[in-house]
Amino acid sequence: LDPLAQEISIDAGTFPQGVFLRSIDLFFQKVDTNIPVNIHIRPMINGAPHDFLVLPDSEITVKPTVVGDGPQFSQKTNFKFRNPVYCPPGNWAVCVSSNSSDNVLFVSEIGQVWLDSNGAQNTDSYEVTDMKGNGIRLKGILKPLNNGSRVKESGSNLMMSINRCQFT
Repeated sequence: LDPLAQEISIDAGTFPQGVFLRSIDLFFQKVDTNIPVNIHIRPMINGAPHDFLVLPDSEITVKPTVVGDGPQFSQKTNFKFRNPVYCPPGNWAVCVSSNSSDNVLFVSEIGQVWLDSNGAQNTDSYEVTDMKGNGIRLKGILKPLNNGSRVKESGSNLMMSINRCQFT
């Protein structure tokens, strides 16, 4: 199975030695309370997630929680890795799969009105114009097709938070 994938980029200028990821938060529009969702991280090879390589300790399965009419930061589903997952600088794919079509994620699109952390229309800006994080950048959704290929939507990203470890 080819899962839905969100391409991310770890910036070598910001994180020259890479990052350790603690967890990933996803925001669901609709959920199937009986069927879990699986995520894992794969390296990107030639613009697509690797067919079978998965980063060690990056695979986690969770039953998602439901949100209301809009993504609210307090109503996320947290996918906490058993151990920190090391990602060197480069491009990676956060792959999401489920055996239920009732598990539906929120997607952000460049040019659309964006919401604040409470799910209300943001008053500071009226549209999403940039998809850059602080050293970890979202680079588009890779949707699987029935013929075994993928289509990339560069102007769309899954609504997610990527939580990295901070060591002292």
